[in-house]
Amino acid sequence: MKIIVLLALALPTLVGTASGQSCFNQRVQSSVVPKPSDVEIIAASCSTLVIKWKGFADQKYEVNGAFTDPVTNLGAATGEAQNITGDDDFNYTATIPVKPGMRVGFNIVAMSVIDNRTFTSYPFRSTEEYTIPDCNEVTVNAGASERKGQIAGVNTSSGKKDELLVTNRDLQMYPNPVTDVLNIRWNGEYTGTAKISVMDISGKTIKSLDIKKEQAGYSNALSVNTLLPGTYILYIKMANGKSVVTRFLKN
Repeated sequence: MKIIVLLALALPTLVGTASGQSCFNQRVQSSVVPKPSDVEIIAASCSTLVIKWKGFADQKYEVNGAFTDPVTNLGAATGEAQNITGDDDFNYTATIPVKPGMRVGFNIVAMSVIDNRTFTSYPFRSTEEYTIPDCNEVTVNAGASERKGQIAGVNTSSGKKDELLVTNRDLQMYPNPVTDVLNIRWNGEYTGTAKISVMDISGKTIKSLDIKKEQAGYSNALSVNTLLPGTYILYIKMANGKSVVTRFLKN
């Protein structure tokens, strides 16, 4: 009975082949496979867009970015995501290669193998396009997701944007990649209290430090020797609500 129900749901989307190959070897789009939920952009740079979502057991995913030329307003290209990872609670992240200045949307398709057949969900499509910054800029969202300890660019469920723009010249880190100690130099007119946080690529805070910036130049050294190898986000939140964000690689 279970097989009959699945076939009934899937039949409208079955596709045969000109060679006579059985349609049962094709991927079938069906509502039996649920879409991902809680999809968000958690980090953006001039070269990558990192998104996260909540998945389900026994699913695999395809993630693609769709680029639009901001001058012609025409579709420019598509890009397949790299480094799709998930944890035991089915929280997933993916990195989409991007180009500076392009507008990018994305879609996620879930796949499940049921009775030796591959079924796919209907695509989750981002509701808005995100403009990729130039290479001397980074952006960060200071909206509701940040209050949960997460960095985000766009909450695709609400479409809310609250972006703060800074230049990489204001924040320097070395060495990068780093093994033991990450040196930070933060220049700018701001003086006052701030919080420096190190987050993993999913937005989870690994360590944080409350500081006071008393002059234009601020320097500090963070021990990172206990971090596992991988990409991390350095996030500075100022008392005036503005933020500075960038990334570093731990060897």
